[in-house]
Amino acid sequence: MDGRSLRQRVFVPPKNRRLRLYGPVFLDAQEQITELLHHFENRIDFVLKKITKEMTGYEISQTLFTDRNSVLEQWIGIGATNAFLQYMVSKGEVRVDKVGKQYKYKRV
Repeated sequence: MDGRSLRQRVFVPPKNRRLRLYGPVFLDAQEQITELLHHFENRIDFVLKKITKEMTGYEISQTLFTDRNSVLEQWIGIGATNAFLQYMVSKGEVRVDKVGKQYKYKRV
C-alpha cells in the first residue's frame, strides 16, 4: 500500500451514464463516488471498533459477519475484512505481527 487515502486513490471519470454491478443506472459519477467513499469510511470505523485485542483476520471477520453461514459467505467476509485490515495497516491505524503462522492485528 502506498499510504494514500481513499479519496486520493479514486479516479473520477468524466460525467456520463455509468452502470453499477448492481442497483440502478446512475448519471452523476461524482455523487456515486462520494456515496461509496462515505460508506467505506464508515465501514473502516466500524471494523476498527471491532478490534478489541490482538486478533487474527478470521476472528475479526467473525465479529463483523455474524450472519454468514455458508462457506462462500464466510470466504467473502474474510476477503472484505482482509482488504480493510490492509488499508488500516497502511494508514498506521492497526499494527500486524506474525505470530507463528498467524498474522495478528491490534489497534495502534
